[in-house]
Amino acid sequence: MKKYSNRSVTEGCSFYGNFEADNKSFRLNTSTGYYDLTSGEHYQYLRNRQGSVMAVVDDKGATVQRTGLYPTGTPYILPCDYKADGTNNLTPVTEHLHIGNHWMGYGGLNYYDNTARMHDPVLCEFKSVDEYAFKFPQNNHYVHCSSNFANKIDPLGLWDVTVHVYKDRSEYGYGVAVLTDHKGKELFRFDVRVEGKKETNHNRYLEYGDTPLGVYDIPDKLPWISGKSRVSYGPNHRLNMVGESGEIIETGRSLIRIHGGRQEVYNSKTGKWEENKNPILKRTEGCIRAYDKDIKKMKSITDELQSNDVNEIPGKVIVTDDLIKKEKTPTSDNTQYLVP
Repeated sequence: MKKYSNRSVTEGCSFYGNFEADNKSFRLNTSTGYYDLTSGEHYQYLRNRQGSVMAVVDDKGATVQRTGLYPTGTPYILPCDYKADGTNNLTPVTEHLHIGNHWMGYGGLNYYDNTARMHDPVLCEFKSVDEYAFKFPQNNHYVHCSSNFANKIDPLGLWDVTVHVYKDRSEYGYGVAVLTDHKGKELFRFDVRVEGKKETNHNRYLEYGDTPLGVYDIPDKLPWISGKSRVSYGPNHRLNMVGESGEIIETGRSLIRIHGGRQEVYNSKTGKWEENKNPILKRTEGCIRAYDKDIKKMKSITDELQSNDVNEIPGKVIVTDDLIKKEKTPTSDNTQYLVP
């Protein structure tokens, strides 16, 4: 593979939180692009459904970089300064490419820095053993995204939630949400329902339809929201989500959350809410509904994470349709849907 960066190994690059510096510039990285603090200019990322950076535009809307990436992250169009005459000087505007991770093309190295481990997109593997591989003995200990690169991404190393749903929601409208810490360790998993209003007929592109697939950002300053209708959202907070890439952007929809609700009855005589003894997960208007007890537990876990570890900050919610259907067996009358 060609080396496309003029930056040498000795020049390197330093990071402090969202700040990035080399010997040429000093910038502030954001979820949508970056501010070049040296020149005072702002650049916007254009992402694909995986959340990978496919192009960069400046404040005037002019394209200053473009690339093409396979689902694994390997470039098939090298990032370069885009010029009207088709030439380039082989100096990328940004090296944050595959799902926003930092590309290290120095001297033909061609690895991604995925924070926790180095990722080789050509061999489709990590360069060190997964610290929590013992929890998934069925997987290769170096495997990237369970070898399902088109449908999965590896989170950025913050606390994240991955919501696994079934492809045909008319057959099965539920899913499994998995909370992981910044090291990728699973902390909690719980059942969810991802079906919108019945009249939308499972069309995720319609308002109030099923929950769209894609990558959602959890705002650092306001990861949890409270208030409004207790009937709709339940007695607990709801997880704030801002669409970043994939269907959630294509559909133009917003205000998708993970929340509880509709599992209580108001007792007018006592003036108190009472829990249903056998609660069910009812449809939403496009959000992800969980059991009230699970929402309460998830917030408690994330609050404790952030209070005890400065590296733990809100990351992403990834909604992916990779739930596996396990057919009925002679010993079971129930069809199971399993996280791969």
